[in-house]
Amino acid sequence: MTVWGALPNPAAQLWTEVASRFVDRDELERGFRAHIPWDAWFANTSRLQSALTAAGLQHAVVHTRTYAMRMATSDFLASRNASIQGTVLRERLSDERWDRFRLELIDTFESRFGAHVEFERDVHFGIAEK
Repeated sequence: MTVWGALPNPAAQLWTEVASRFVDRDELERGFRAHIPWDAWFANTSRLQSALTAAGLQHAVVHTRTYAMRMATSDFLASRNASIQGTVLRERLSDERWDRFRLELIDTFESRFGAHVEFERDVHFGIAEK
C-alpha cells in the first residue's frame, strides 16, 4: 500500500493559507477528513506498519522515498483545485467567491513561486505478505 507522508509542502501550505481566507481552516480540515479520514493517521510509518500487521499480514515493512516535484504553477493550482481539498472548498463557495479565490491564488503563487512550483513529497510504501 502507498500513502503520502507528512513532509511539509510549502506549496500546499500556501494553497491552504489562501483557502482559509475564504473558508475557516477547521471547516476545511473537517471536510477533508470526512472524505479521507485516515490520511494523517497513515502518514505515520509506525502506524502504517501496525495496520498491516493488524490486518493479519506478516513481515510488514515500510519504506519511504522522497521525490523532488517541479511543475508549472498553473498545473499545480489546477491539480490542487481538483483535489479533495479543492472539492471541499468549492462546495462551500458561491461561483463569485470561487472565482475570487482562484484569482487570489494565481497572484499569490506567482509572486511567491514564479512560473514553477518546486517542493519535495515523501511517499510511504507498506509491504507485507498474506
